[in-house]
Amino acid sequence: MKIDKTKEADRNRNFSKYGLKVETGADAKEEQMCVCPECSQFRSVRNRKVKCCSVNVDYGVWHCHHCNASGYVPSVKELEARTARQKRIDAKRDSMPPDGKFSRPKEQPGFTIDYILISPRASFKKQIEEGNEPSDDELIALVAHEEQRKVLNYLVHDRKLTLDTLCRAPVGMPWWKDSEDKEEVVMRFYYRDHRTLINQKTRTMGKKFWMHRDAEVIPYNIDAIMRKPVCYITEGEFDAISLMQAGFPEAISVPAGGSNTNLEWLDRFAETLFDDKETIFLCTDNDKVGYNMMKELVRRLGGYRCKIVLWDEGCKDANEELQAHGEEGIRRCIERAQPVPDYGVETAKTPHVERELDDLFLNGMGTGAPIGIDNVDRLITYETGRFMLVTGRPGDGKSEFLDEICLRLALRQGWKTAYFSPENFPLKYHLAKLISKLTGFKFAAGGSITTEMYERCKEWLARNMCHIMPGGEDEEHIADFGEKVDIRQLLSADIANSETFTLNQVLAVAREAVVRRGVRILVLDPLNSIMRDDEDKGLSDLDWDLQVCNKLLAFAHTNDVLVILVAHPRKVDRATMTNAKRRVEMNDINGSSKFGAKCDYCLIIDRDDDLKVVNAYVDKVKFKHLGTRGSTTLFYDIPSGRYVPCEVRRLTPNEQRMIEQNGAPKGVEIIDKDNAKWMKTVDWRWFNVRWI
Repeated sequence: MKIDKTKEADRNRNFSKYGLKVETGADAKEEQMCVCPECSQFRSVRNRKVKCCSVNVDYGVWHCHHCNASGYVPSVKELEARTARQKRIDAKRDSMPPDGKFSRPKEQPGFTIDYILISPRASFKKQIEEGNEPSDDELIALVAHEEQRKVLNYLVHDRKLTLDTLCRAPVGMPWWKDSEDKEEVVMRFYYRDHRTLINQKTRTMGKKFWMHRDAEVIPYNIDAIMRKPVCYITEGEFDAISLMQAGFPEAISVPAGGSNTNLEWLDRFAETLFDDKETIFLCTDNDKVGYNMMKELVRRLGGYRCKIVLWDEGCKDANEELQAHGEEGIRRCIERAQPVPDYGVETAKTPHVERELDDLFLNGMGTGAPIGIDNVDRLITYETGRFMLVTGRPGDGKSEFLDEICLRLALRQGWKTAYFSPENFPLKYHLAKLISKLTGFKFAAGGSITTEMYERCKEWLARNMCHIMPGGEDEEHIADFGEKVDIRQLLSADIANSETFTLNQVLAVAREAVVRRGVRILVLDPLNSIMRDDEDKGLSDLDWDLQVCNKLLAFAHTNDVLVILVAHPRKVDRATMTNAKRRVEMNDINGSSKFGAKCDYCLIIDRDDDLKVVNAYVDKVKFKHLGTRGSTTLFYDIPSGRYVPCEVRRLTPNEQRMIEQNGAPKGVEIIDKDNAKWMKTVDWRWFNVRWI
């Protein structure tokens, strides 16, 4: 009977509701025995009253030693918290979508397909009253405008969608005038939330399409899955409508197709619309883009409740399945959907392994994600699902360089970061450093950072950076720059009680950040701020280090996250012969060399106070396509907090004598430290800065 003693001991529990007859008074024993609610009634008369079930009344855990049944009795406090949380989720789910932040298109009720067919249906009124529905072709023939008939024929004959389905689906056919003032009828897909028009996609017969400018990005047909136990996720509006026609009305489509795997839209709907889903069918396309989208959806929504739908040979998506095999073909593919494979035994013929292996064979290894500093990128590139170790002497800039890595990966790759970094508390100082790095200016009002630039930086940080703070309730575990919370109030009690900062708690909150915010990087800074859980307190230091490595590796692999751990070194001895200060090495990490053995990357930051430069040493890169061992030199710009590539050249004796009077560092010259551009290819829509 495993007891989670991280929870509060509480005897205020309704044991009788679960058939457990125990005493809960102050004088009662913590461990008690009673008859089992599962098996005692089925035992012989002689053994029916045997107390075979042990109960811990403080923590609500029970276990039967006869039938091996076990369970948990929640406390009244827990039940109240669950009820309050459910009420909050229900209120949030039922509330109207936020207004004022985004632009919204105007409703055009006169252009829905149902409205367009009012007049043709009136011509068949008597026939319809007799129970004889006219065919789609008969209705289309009576539509007034030729352009509308053309679009309807395309939808019915080419896409194999019935008029009945199109009338139920959120789609319309308005007139549109191009840049040459030529009018044509277009297809328009309406994106609604709580029946409110939030966005719309317009598609011409020439396959040009666009979304409403500056509107919020939400899934198509999202209202259909509210309070439903199942949903079907596709990559396009036609695919979602095809599923509706086949009898699956809970079909939605991701916005902007499957090529955008960032899934920022999921942040707002993860809790309100997806937490209650028992089964989620992933109906993505049968191609590489669809496979990548499917992987990201599994990562965000949880593989335990996802099923993968594979279309028949020669069909890429749901609409092609409808065209080739009809509604029955779609239903057949849904029925044979397979659960996401569990982590366990896999072979070269396991479907997802085989696809990845084939892709590797055909397209090569490739490289990881670079950060945009050329001399660093030559040594190390990054990949999610990896465990990275960063070390160096205290004060040498480990956290500063990590911030630069995370910001650059967010800007270049769209990777969001979750920090667990007590060394960076209070958060306002850490966020101020990040804003300085983003803008390239000193963080201060009235200086080079304008008010508009400052507000845009705050909004960008709220979307891409969050901080884990165990000890709160629900969202209070995660603080971002957009939440109006009193950081001191949240942290005062929790930091004082260091037992709340256990590894299991941090990883549990990090998992929530992955699901709800799409986090791809988890930073734990530093290792010695993470306390042991109760079950780990009996471990030796070596076993604890191994436990940390194994848990972080498992978290990285399971959630496809780049986990970065900052670990301090032990006291580094000076060189024996010269008595000079030597650099930190991978095996100098305080406590154990297991960290170096287990990690995928090992990065060491060493500041040279004499030369005023920073040396970055890559002591380990596990896979050669991601980098190689080596070192490089960087210059740290104090006002902006940025690292700039530089070179150190040894001076000749004559050169040294000529510049010593100017106070230059002895024997060296730092060159090429001026870098006008921080990033090379970045989407700078959020920033108005001088260095783009």
